[in-house]
Amino acid sequence: NLTLAGVDIYDPATYEEMDAMVASFVERRKGKATEEDARKILKDENYFGTMLVYMGKSHGLVSGAAHSTADTVRPALQIIKTKPGVTKTSGVFIMVREEEKYVFADCAINIAPNSQDLAEIGIESAKTAELFGIDPRV
Repeated sequence: NLTLAGVDIYDPATYEEMDAMVASFVERRKGKATEEDARKILKDENYFGTMLVYMGKSHGLVSGAAHSTADTVRPALQIIKTKPGVTKTSGVFIMVREEEKYVFADCAINIAPNSQDLAEIGIESAKTAELFGIDPRV
C-alpha cells in the first residue's frame, strides 16, 4: 500500500515554472542550447527530472528501467556535472537484503578503467556508501 500524500508530481506538459526551468537550462548549457532547443529537450523526462533536482524541486531521479544508462546519465553530466576534482564519471547501485547493504561500483559506465581510474572510482564509491550509512570496505 503506497500513498502519495505529500508527494508532488510534476508533468513537463503542464509545469507552471517551465519558463524559469528553460532559462536555467539555457544558462547552464552556456551557448549549447537555445531557448527553443531547451523547450524541446525538457520534454524528455530524464532532462526534466534532472532539472527538477538541479533547481532543488526534487531530491532525486529514478530512471533506467525504460531508458539506457547513457540516456539516464547524460542529462546529469550536462546539467549537474561532476563534483570538482573528480576526473572519472562513475556510478553505483545499492542492494539491500534484509539487514545487509551492498554497494556495487561502476557497473555500467567505464568499459576498461585503468588502475588510476579504479582507484578514483573506489574512493568516490566509498564516499557514496558513507552518505547512505554504509561502512565501506573497498
